[in-house]
Amino acid sequence: EEKGIEQVGAMIIENHTGRILGMIEGRDYYIEQLNHATQMKRQPGSTMKPLAAFLPALENGDIQPASVIDDIPILLKDGGQSFHIPNNWNMRFHGIISARTALNKSYNVPAVKLFNDVVGIDHAWEFVKRLGITTITEQDYHARTGVIGGLKDGTTVEELTNAFAAIGNKGNFIDAYLISRIEDPNGNIIYERKDEVDQVFSEETAFLMTDMLKTVITSGTATQIMSSFKNYGEIEVAGKTGTTQFDRDSWFVGYTPDITVGVWVGYDMPSTLIHTVRPQYIWSMIVDSAVELRPDWFQNTAFEVPEGVKQEQVSSTSGKLPSPLTVEHKKVITDWFNKKYIPVEEDDSLVEERAIRYNGMHYIAHPQTPDDMVIEKLFVKRPEPVKELYEQLEQFLDDVSPENRPRVNNRPATLNDYYPLDWDNTAPEEMDPREDDGKVPAPPTNLTLEQGDSQNKITFEPSPSEDVVGYRFYRSLNGGPYRTSASPNVLTGDTPVITDYINARYDYAYYITAVDVVGNESEPSQVVTTNAEETRPPFVRD
Repeated sequence: EEKGIEQVGAMIIENHTGRILGMIEGRDYYIEQLNHATQMKRQPGSTMKPLAAFLPALENGDIQPASVIDDIPILLKDGGQSFHIPNNWNMRFHGIISARTALNKSYNVPAVKLFNDVVGIDHAWEFVKRLGITTITEQDYHARTGVIGGLKDGTTVEELTNAFAAIGNKGNFIDAYLISRIEDPNGNIIYERKDEVDQVFSEETAFLMTDMLKTVITSGTATQIMSSFKNYGEIEVAGKTGTTQFDRDSWFVGYTPDITVGVWVGYDMPSTLIHTVRPQYIWSMIVDSAVELRPDWFQNTAFEVPEGVKQEQVSSTSGKLPSPLTVEHKKVITDWFNKKYIPVEEDDSLVEERAIRYNGMHYIAHPQTPDDMVIEKLFVKRPEPVKELYEQLEQFLDDVSPENRPRVNNRPATLNDYYPLDWDNTAPEEMDPREDDGKVPAPPTNLTLEQGDSQNKITFEPSPSEDVVGYRFYRSLNGGPYRTSASPNVLTGDTPVITDYINARYDYAYYITAVDVVGNESEPSQVVTTNAEETRPPFVRD
């Protein structure tokens, strides 16, 4: 009762004329007289991403659908001495992904990067204004996350739908209208609307954006359309979802080659929605009804492919032309390109490297560093260096008390929360900074053993020697000789814990050694055993 009834606003616009063909103003005029299609302003959420980030970037040739964007943290000054760190809706960073994937999964961070660093806020909002959005304020020019829907006043359903109609109209914006002509009783024309067409972006850009928004439906955030729209597969559709903070607004703006339909669902007093997918159901019902009752609105069933685009194979890790190494490791994708912006450089992002992990980062290993402490494999060079970024992040987290840190899964964030999903494949940027001190390293100390039914957990204090790269773990079964364990070595900077999976029939004894950058190994640590009565076996390695 406090929320009131769930309201809806919807608009149908003919792409090539701008004619408003229909609208839903609300649920019940006697409950609320506000026209939710034309008068209400609400935050657009992620429906702003195509308009303010991806479209202008495509038009400028800064990206193509297969261009890569590194979905890693971005630090935005908050006006003081601190930072704001935008996150994605699923609280994960996904690493190197294509622009197409970034849009169809509606990730926030890639859109914020395009908006701030590629397109630029001023150009983005001027572009959006040309698409008929009149609610952009001076304050919005200073909001670095405005592209993900954080506007001062928001937008109307009519204006947002009108902006998307320009994509369906091959880049041409026509201001939407209800009245084309007014005559007096004698047939004299008092008013006649004149068509004004503004080509905001090219036909090629419109096609590329449409193709990207088609995959929002096939593999992104609007997959419900495939099952709820009865004419799916008969009429091509593209569109974008949008939700706002705490799920207080939910949108779907979708279009066919002929019409664009925008749907908003929410409460007059902003409150959390139970079902944010509802706009997709309503959109489907509207368009299915239109297909049945007004088939003349659907003269075209497929989007036209312009002459200025073609498909090309590129590297999935750089967006450049495939190299032999790219082909060998099957890192090739096929996507559409504006012919003017087909890449000419060959991929150079894949590198075979001998690396070592140190405090979470990969470094090029020294030649003398033992093989069991290094990783030798194919790595991917990130589009931009990341070492400085993560040093800033670490410093930021150290300077902020846990209760004031960003929260992830209802706990204070740690540096690990900001590593992307592909972090383990990140190519090293520098040589391991540790140098041999000419001494045998000191062993780790204070080993403790926690016994379990299926595993033993050994914790220890790391060696104080500054050139240590990692720790070897030795195990003895029933008093036999010590052998290095199959458990992965712990490297410097990792949590000093080793987990050993066991068989309850055996007694176990363990010790650990420290290994330095040139392979010197420390004396063994003290031994810990599962049988306190057992005589500890000698330090003999098999």
